[in-house]
Amino acid sequence: MDSRVVYPYFFTMLEMASTGEVSQDNVVEVARIMESYLFRLKVCQLPTNGLNRTVIALCDKTKAAGDYRARLVSLLNASFPDDKKFADSLMNVNLYSLRNNLAKLALVVLEESRTKETIDFDDAQVEHIMPQRLNNDWRIELPNANRINEDMEDT
Repeated sequence: MDSRVVYPYFFTMLEMASTGEVSQDNVVEVARIMESYLFRLKVCQLPTNGLNRTVIALCDKTKAAGDYRARLVSLLNASFPDDKKFADSLMNVNLYSLRNNLAKLALVVLEESRTKETIDFDDAQVEHIMPQRLNNDWRIELPNANRINEDMEDT
């Protein structure tokens, strides 16, 4: 998602993992929370201007008191888009046209959550999320499928 502002925090976390101060599992859990946060901000089209202050606060290891997950959740809590806001935005935002390959990221995460098979997505491209010709199943599942399909024809 190209959010370089979080790099210092993850460098700090990786350094602590290499010295045994935190576990690799803890680093992965914190990374997933941050990824979810950044993805939700982008889908909800919310500003990220407060992220610099958050990262600076996260890098202060003394305030985490050993619980880096809790510290992260505490600092992100006020600006973390809830499930309802995220779902509403996801239904209305054109992920395909947003920068940072958000459509590809969303599809990769969905695919990885439904299968244990290892798939190389490096060269994958998003061409058609919906079929060009809709069948009745699409129209039943997605009430505004015709409008969405027409809108996507030009992208």
